[in-house]
Amino acid sequence: ATSGEVLYRWTPEPLATAYELWVDANGSTWIHTTTTATSQVITGHSAGAYTWWVRGINDHGAGQWSKPVDFEVR
Repeated sequence: ATSGEVLYRWTPEPLATAYELWVDANGSTWIHTTTTATSQVITGHSAGAYTWWVRGINDHGAGQWSKPVDFEVR
């Protein structure tokens, strides 16, 4: 990816009413947000290593975190 804007996208979970998205930048929490969509555009990425996870949530609690996805911005 190049600096700036990154589209995060995931597969919908049938029982989820929202999703929790967690993004680490260079080993530290950078973004932790909740959305009802199955994708999110985040701007402001600077050069470095990123890892992200997502999980479904509903009135009964949160599901398991996805497997981590690593990428690098140059």
